[in-house]
Amino acid sequence: DFDRLTGSFIVVVPTVANYVVAPLDSGEYQVNIKTSFTFINVEEGKTFAQAFVDTEGKDENRDLAIKDALDAIPMQLTFEIRKIREFQLKTGIIEVRGSQIIIELGRDLGLKPGDEYVIVSSEILQSGRAFTQEQGLVVIKEVSDEVSVAKVIYARPRPRIGDQLEEVPRFGMDTTPYVHFAKGLVYDRESTIVIGARQALSRGFFNFRPLAGLEIPLISNILFGIPVNIYVGGEYNLYFGRFQIVPRAAFGTGGAYLWYRDVPDEDKFAWTYVGGNAGISVNYLFHKNYRLSIEAGYMHWYSLVPLKYFIEGDYIFPDYDGIYVGAGITIKY
Repeated sequence: DFDRLTGSFIVVVPTVANYVVAPLDSGEYQVNIKTSFTFINVEEGKTFAQAFVDTEGKDENRDLAIKDALDAIPMQLTFEIRKIREFQLKTGIIEVRGSQIIIELGRDLGLKPGDEYVIVSSEILQSGRAFTQEQGLVVIKEVSDEVSVAKVIYARPRPRIGDQLEEVPRFGMDTTPYVHFAKGLVYDRESTIVIGARQALSRGFFNFRPLAGLEIPLISNILFGIPVNIYVGGEYNLYFGRFQIVPRAAFGTGGAYLWYRDVPDEDKFAWTYVGGNAGISVNYLFHKNYRLSIEAGYMHWYSLVPLKYFIEGDYIFPDYDGIYVGAGITIKY
């Protein structure tokens, strides 16, 4: 037993697999570093996992570009390690309070609000093999030093004291591609179709989550240019089992490269819009990694393109607004 105790440690061997420094036309340096991390179980004398991390840095100073690439390693490595089964956290339920549970791990082992765990049950088959089933999903709501409070998203049967949980490793972002159809209220444009994608930070957040996104209003002829709006904002998640009600608001601006021949070269890039949107969505979690959302709200974007740019009597990028309805699908990773 003493030999096993003194020999039970892991050696991590980092190796730079690829290293590239490239000067750019802009005068900056771009640095790409690919690092591999090999995990060796010393007691057994064998490798049990390997992780690869690709990072990039960019700066006018070569050394600072290298530093940016190196500084990006820890966050990505943390995610890669959390995907290795030997390092995934396992815990148990120590108390049940209605739709909330208390688990026995906390800040001391790196838990954060927004982390997800599956409730699992195991049985030993006649063959001697272990058979594990997922019976539910919980989201960490509050974290203290040694215990955490989690919200039960779904579980069958109901959670009980002693049930075991396993970590669902995620990078900590929810990405939602969506399509919105808006009916205009203020401006002459009767309707607008918008396609876009937004990303909300999930790890470290429970109810409120910051978000950023981009969208393309399908309002102009592709021969003139395609406007892209970028926005930032926040959302507030209300959980009702597999369902969520999520109000959100955001504001931003947009630009486009005008490749139409009659636009002067110095004005080829134009800031096209400023505005924002506010709305609410009803989400349904149909898989632990995916949600379907039905959305409604109001958008309002004011055009910044000078009024002198008309093409055959038509304004290139008109103002647009409207009450919108739409749908999206969220990918949790």
